[in-house]
Amino acid sequence: MTWLDLLLNFLFGRKLPTNKVDASYLIPSWKVTYRKFRDWPDVVADVAEGDVVYSRGRTSGERAGKVMDTSVTAAVPWPHGGGIAIFEDCILLDMETRPGDSGSAIVSDKGWVGLIFAGDQSGKIGLAIKAKNIDEWLG
Repeated sequence: MTWLDLLLNFLFGRKLPTNKVDASYLIPSWKVTYRKFRDWPDVVADVAEGDVVYSRGRTSGERAGKVMDTSVTAAVPWPHGGGIAIFEDCILLDMETRPGDSGSAIVSDKGWVGLIFAGDQSGKIGLAIKAKNIDEWLG
């Protein structure tokens, strides 16, 4: 989103561009062995407010947290071009999330629920893209 988008929204009510997914898909050319850090069903699952979720990030390590909200819209600073990106239908987490944790899977006892993609300045709040939105987008 650019400043022009903001101006057009303010002056004429033009809808701001939004995103639901910040993820990529790749298939390694060599055999990769993956070991789960926690046992969970191999399904895409929904979560509700208050649900306990788990993640293991590069910086924060393995940790548990709680779902605070399941339908958040957030404006995130975008490093490319100095703008901001608006993400909708995100999961807000009461979970330690620091730089380097982006891309960490969020799981519950129900299955895979999302991927960490942002956090607040304190490092105590995380934002996750819903697994169902990633699954839908990537097919």
